[in-house]
Amino acid sequence: MKLFYGFHYRGGRNTTTGDPHPTTGRMSIAGNLKVFATGEARDEWVDAEIFHVPDSGFREAVTTKQQAKELWAGLSISEFNEYIRQEAILLEDDADFDHHTWLSY
Repeated sequence: MKLFYGFHYRGGRNTTTGDPHPTTGRMSIAGNLKVFATGEARDEWVDAEIFHVPDSGFREAVTTKQQAKELWAGLSISEFNEYIRQEAILLEDDADFDHHTWLSY
């Protein structure tokens, strides 16, 4: 199943969070990664107006799994892949493929 990704930045593109990766020292970008079954669902989510308090960040389409991983550089590859695997199972279980999910870091 092809997956589509979106990211809601909780600050700017350079706002980091969490502990650095033990080997690389890189940190994750502060935000929420969403996984979608279709590009249309992802694009609708990205284009939706955000009704939050000021400085709530912004949404952006993530075009590849590698780009999504780079946003969460603080996670190990196995941790990131496990998250994506779990989200793909949830999407397959959703008969309408309307399900999307968050991981906040």
